[in-house]
Amino acid sequence: MGARSEGDGAGRRILVVDDDPGVREVLEAGLREAGFEVAAAGSFAAARERVGRGRFDLALVDQMLPEPAGVEILDLLRRRDPSCVRILLSGHVDLPLALDAVNRGEVARVIPKPFDLDRLLAEMRAALASKEERGGPGAGRRRAREERLLRAAFEERRFHLVFQPIVRAADGVPVACEALLRCTHARLSHPEAVLRAAERAGLLPAVADEVVRLAARALPSLPPHILLFLNLHPRDFEAADDLLRRLATLRPWADRIAIEITERADVGAIPGIEEKVERIAGLGFRLALDDVGAGYNSLNVLAGLCPHYLKIDRGLVEGVDGHPRKRGLVRLLVEFAGEIEALVIAEGVETAGEERVLREARVDLLQGFRFGRPGPLPLARGPGLGVSPGPPAGGPGPGAAPGQPFRKPV
Repeated sequence: MGARSEGDGAGRRILVVDDDPGVREVLEAGLREAGFEVAAAGSFAAARERVGRGRFDLALVDQMLPEPAGVEILDLLRRRDPSCVRILLSGHVDLPLALDAVNRGEVARVIPKPFDLDRLLAEMRAALASKEERGGPGAGRRRAREERLLRAAFEERRFHLVFQPIVRAADGVPVACEALLRCTHARLSHPEAVLRAAERAGLLPAVADEVVRLAARALPSLPPHILLFLNLHPRDFEAADDLLRRLATLRPWADRIAIEITERADVGAIPGIEEKVERIAGLGFRLALDDVGAGYNSLNVLAGLCPHYLKIDRGLVEGVDGHPRKRGLVRLLVEFAGEIEALVIAEGVETAGEERVLREARVDLLQGFRFGRPGPLPLARGPGLGVSPGPPAGGPGPGAAPGQPFRKPV
């Protein structure tokens, strides 16, 4: 689940308040790279002066400022700029702090320090999207502008796919890849921006059609032993006939495609989801549940879908080598996957320590920057990979040892 993209901030104004110059520098650089306009302050007085100059879409405020504390700044923003989304950063998050922040500053998020910049950006986007869904000053105009940009992107063919390799844990050989949608328009360069705009404009079917069109164009160039993981929005599963019509375009390659549905959605609430998944499998496609461990669904719901792959959320993978509870959860998911005859993919693997622990836990497949960043075909090779092109067509598939079939037959 990919790298930061330039331009996804779409010019929104961000206030950063932290008394640590190093933290301010990192935040300013990362936020500007993502397309945000940034104003920074190192004290309450400087922040108050910034707030007096103009409005902000979002504020990132450190709790542990010299007196007065960061919560006082949140309270100031609540009174002077109520439409500003407020996020509190703290190295000492506890329940009283969170309650105080919520009650006094109407804070949208409390994020612990140290933080991962990519995950912080994701939290910011989610908080901004939530505000826009509720409405507020300019929300209607922003939605109309987003819809115009999205329609223009479709007309001008500004979308393309990039591919991130997925390797076999046993030997590091690439055996699959995930297709990720990208847009060349600066304000729609991040996939979350595209999906938010499509959701609000009722254009999710158009996005799905574009993903399928681009996948059909790419598949003939994909090595025959490589399995393609393709993301669909949970709402695409609501209208079974439309979904099957869409997938008919990919029917010639069905045995080489795994359809991903995120576990962050309440999959069990989709009417007739098990029957719809069965119909998709009946066409020869495989099913992958994405973001496992970060969503709504019980293991009973997951088992009922009979997935071929479980993709462990990167939140469980990040730092797993130094986190005994995360290691325990990963082992439980691997054991559960064995019971339902599914293979396990760990997403977001970035370090040698994470790779080592995941191999020890008997995870089948690995994906992340350690093995290659999203890019065009042919698949990029990451550090530590050999030169083997992978098994030949008809050879062992993902998760299989040489000479052995899939653990879960398809």
